[in-house]
Amino acid sequence: MKLVLTENIRGLGSTGDVVRVKDGYARNFLLPRKLALYPTEGNVRRFRKAREEYLIKEKDRIEAAELISKRFEGLELNVEMKANDAGQLFGSVTETILAETLSKAIGVEIPHQQIIMGSHWKRIGEYVASCRLHSEVEIEFPVHVLAESTVAAPVTAEELAAQLEAEEAEAAEAAPEGIAMADVDDDEA
Repeated sequence: MKLVLTENIRGLGSTGDVVRVKDGYARNFLLPRKLALYPTEGNVRRFRKAREEYLIKEKDRIEAAELISKRFEGLELNVEMKANDAGQLFGSVTETILAETLSKAIGVEIPHQQIIMGSHWKRIGEYVASCRLHSEVEIEFPVHVLAESTVAAPVTAEELAAQLEAEEAEAAEAAPEGIAMADVDDDEA
């Protein structure tokens, strides 16, 4: 049976193509789901025009994806995660985390569905991920998973003294005028 396709169907054809399929496939699958129609002259003309419009829009999408892919040149993404001393992460690096970090790095919002990792990363190390911007534009980029520094730097005696002086100065400014802290008796407090 001959039909004109209303949508792209993998392995069969594109919108507007006139294809020959078995009668059962046409009656039981394509026609009830409105994936194809009988090839009248009007249907063929209408869907070929829709196909041309689709191809023009698709060309624009590919060009936009290629422009975004240029932002990936020389990109090495660093992801900081909490980890133990052995390099095991508390949690794992997921597509969502990569998409957020990548979006910040290149300045374009990347949905997590476009990130391809293989599996979630659970250790510190160097990995390679992909971003599928379009079915025809896929970019690979290196990712360095690093341990987040969770230990605060030790405070020196000078830094501690400066911090205490600053706190005392703030407290003195916050006290009401005319009342010195030395004027307040222990009985009144």
